[in-house]
This record gives sequence, C-alpha cells and structure tokens, in this order.
Amino acid sequence: MVKINKYSVLIFLVIIYSCVPITHNKNKFDIKKSESIDEIKTYGYYYSNNRNNESIVARLLFRDGFYKELGVVNSEINNKYFKKYCDNIESNCFKNLECMIDNYDNFFKIETNFLNRSSEIWDWGRFEIKEGKIKIQYFYNRFGNYYLVEERGVIIDNKSFNISSKYDYRNGISENLNITYFFKEYDVNKALNCKPRFFNNY
Repeated sequence: MVKINKYSVLIFLVIIYSCVPITHNKNKFDIKKSESIDEIKTYGYYYSNNRNNESIVARLLFRDGFYKELGVVNSEINNKYFKKYCDNIESNCFKNLECMIDNYDNFFKIETNFLNRSSEIWDWGRFEIKEGKIKIQYFYNRFGNYYLVEERGVIIDNKSFNISSKYDYRNGISENLNITYFFKEYDVNKALNCKPRFFNNY
C-alpha cells in the first residue's frame, strides 16, 4: 500500500488553491436585481467612438439590469481566430462587433469548471437608473482574479448616456470621464443565456 505524505498533500492543496480565481470586493456590489428597466433602450448594444472612429467600445445593457462589457472592437482585425468566424471585408468596427455578437459563444463565453467557476463573472455586472442618473458595477480580470469597478453618469435620452466617473475598488483610484454611449439596435439574445449564476445571490 502506498503511503501518502501529509506534507505532499498540503503542498498539493496549496498549489490547487493558488490556481483558483478570487473574486474581490463582493461586499461592495450593491445593485439589486431589477424586474424591468424602461428608461433606456436595451434590445441592442451601446457604443462609444474611439481613436477617430477606427474602433468602438461596446457594452450590453439588458432590461432586467444585467450588464456585459464587450470591450474595444477595431475596424480591422487580422487574427486568424476572428477570420474563422467573420470575414471583415468592409473594415467596419460595427460589422465586426455584430459578427462577434452573432458568434457570442466563440468570442465572449467563458468555459468554466470546478477550479475556475468564478471566471463566469468576467466583465459582467448590473446597472441601475435613478432620477436620471446611471450607475454600473461590473467585475474585471487582473492576473486571473476579479475586481469590482463602478461607473456613474447621467441619462441623456432613451438612446444615450454619458459616463462621468469611474472608481476601481482594487486600487482605490477614481477617474473623471466624459464618455457618451449611443444605442444601436441589434439582436443580442445569444448573450442572454450566458448570465453568470454568481448574481443569483445578489
């Protein structure tokens, strides 16, 4: 019979634990689930122009208050993985983003297992609108761990809003911003089925 050294087991467990992502600042996540948010359009995506219209920053805001950060999408994307699903013939960042949304599972969905199950919250969060002001909280990835970010701004109309501040709970740094996001109608239903289970407890 093989004897197992207790120190070897301890070292093994420490290594395994060190590989497990940690979600920080959960106690600061205070936006509750909403039944319906009607102040702004939600059947599509929001974008802001970046770098002289050569790229856009995109995000999804759902009617039930869920939020998904999609990030920067360029007008020209030359990597082989992108071209496997999207032709990029028009060199158009909107067309590129919409192709990525159509192929959501291939570009945005995070495959999880027992060790990395918390990674499903990557770039997910919630938003709320009160008295014409918008507040967004979502978790971002840094070296495999997840930290909370909070953005605040004002609603311009039902198709646009302006973000004026950002606070990073990881380092306590606040930023003043002036970024306006505009709505573009598009079918985003493929993202609806990927909402993290993490938020069921909040």
